Amino acid sequence: PVPEMSAPVVASKRHLRVAGVFVGVLAASVVLVALVTVSSSHASELDQPSFPDLDNFPGPDSSKMNVWPPAQYDVRCETNVGDFTIHVHRSWAPIGAKRFYNLVENYFYDDTYFFRWVHQFVIQWGISGNPKVAAEYQNADITDDPTTHSNRKGTVTFATSGPNTRTTQLFVNLVDNQFLDTKGFAPFGTIDHDGMETIAKINGQYKEEADQNKITSEGNDYIKRNFPHMSYIKKCRVQ
Repeated sequence: PVPEMSAPVVASKRHLRVAGVFVGVLAASVVLVALVTVSSSHASELDQPSFPDLDNFPGPDSSKMNVWPPAQYDVRCETNVGDFTIHVHRSWAPIGAKRFYNLVENYFYDDTYFFRWVHQFVIQWGISGNPKVAAEYQNADITDDPTTHSNRKGTVTFATSGPNTRTTQLFVNLVDNQFLDTKGFAPFGTIDHDGMETIAKINGQYKEEADQNKITSEGNDYIKRNFPHMSYIKKCRVQ
């Protein structure tokens, strides 16, 4: 039998809508590896304390959240299982690349968890561990970009709950998932073959058990109580 696998979706004030998608289960495991990229211009920022004062995090309409990024940029993420770098191409998905850039520049992804792990499909993250910030961005939707590049292994894409509902949640494709290309999922960056080694180390024991709505309302306390071994991001910085 072929199992039902839901597309990468986000929970919002609308009830979580699961788009059913059928994909085959591959017999072989994906062998993955990690790239650690350090740039001298931003390397010192990795030493800054994680999880800054998110009670004063800029809202989605703030000028701090509306800076256009460079045509290409790298984001290095330090996790509890190693580091990886996302290479972003603004031309692939300009609106998504802009949202991601501003979230990273304001430390949104610091101290956030990889809350969804689906074997041979995706790993998903991007809900703030601060309930106030998570609530403010839960429905801070941006309009869709056309899908100009395929959801191949290693590409990074925003999750959605339908058309024009991208907010802050991301996923990395663990295998080639071209069937997502016609469903509104527009990749904006890549983690190269070496960079996927860290992704392979992310703990998958909790699979899809975490409740997105409870992460949003209770923050990291909910995860720490219920999923003590869940892998997490310490900090992400533009290089």
